[in-house]
This record gives sequence, C-alpha cells and structure tokens, in this order.
Amino acid sequence: MALLDYTVSKGPELSNPLDTNSEPTGRTIFVLDEYYEAPGGVARHWQDTSVIYMSRHRSSPLRWNRGRPARA
Repeated sequence: MALLDYTVSKGPELSNPLDTNSEPTGRTIFVLDEYYEAPGGVARHWQDTSVIYMSRHRSSPLRWNRGRPARA
C-alpha cells in the first residue's frame, strides 16, 4: 500500500472554520493530505502511527489540549 503523493497546505486558523469570512485567530494551521495506491494504505498508516505515537509518548507527562501541549 504505497504512498503515491502528498501535499502540505498552510493558512491562517479561522475563529469559525466553517465560515471563510470569520476572523483569523492569529495562529497558523497546517493540513497534510496523503494519497495511497489503495484504501488499505490509509488503515496501515493509522495503525503504524498509533504504535509509534504510543511507544514515544507513553511515559510523557504532556497531554494535548486543543492542539497545544498542556501538563497533566
């Protein structure tokens, strides 16, 4: 299930992400789109990344809160 291509987009975070005319928050948002040769590539990606994340962050005192690291 090979990764065929990907794109990275960058733009301002909006106060209402469903309204393109809403005020920006002052933060930047990044979006990563990945394109696989078959649907199984997406499932494999989620499986692999969850295993990697848990192995690296299991003992970390940091927890994520709305996209920002926050102490537990």
